[in-house]
Amino acid sequence: STTTTTTTTTTTTTLPHLVYKGDDPSETLELCEGDCDDDSHCEGDLICFQRDGFTLVPGCAGLGNERTDYCFDPSNPAMPNLVSRPGTWGSNAADPLGACEGDCDADSECKEGYVCFQRDDKTPVPGCSGEGTDKWDYCHEPVLSDLGLDPPEVKK
Repeated sequence: STTTTTTTTTTTTTLPHLVYKGDDPSETLELCEGDCDDDSHCEGDLICFQRDGFTLVPGCAGLGNERTDYCFDPSNPAMPNLVSRPGTWGSNAADPLGACEGDCDADSECKEGYVCFQRDDKTPVPGCSGEGTDKWDYCHEPVLSDLGLDPPEVKK
């Protein structure tokens, strides 16, 4: 009798949590650190993600502080690149768009489980890397950050 053993390895990527270093930190900020005001406040090729409220920062975990901007990596290799598919504008899409694909105008143009992320310029798309095409909207997987309380009530 022969016995066969199969080993399965699962790799889980843990996103770094948002870290607040102060309103005007004296040091250059690293990945997922804030509050930055522009890209010069971020280390190396990181970019200052300008946000309103508790907008999710691509490649980072957590809600962070309200109206606080954080440094992020726009070319994070763990996130898929934005793909601009010509001929997909409006209802002309032959088949639904997948994650990080555009141009969409409504959730119905995205594959099941994805939503259309609306943007006016080259706003980073949550869960995707790259800039994509100016003023194009892209499908992405919505991220629920519901901790059961309004964010100002969340205790650290």
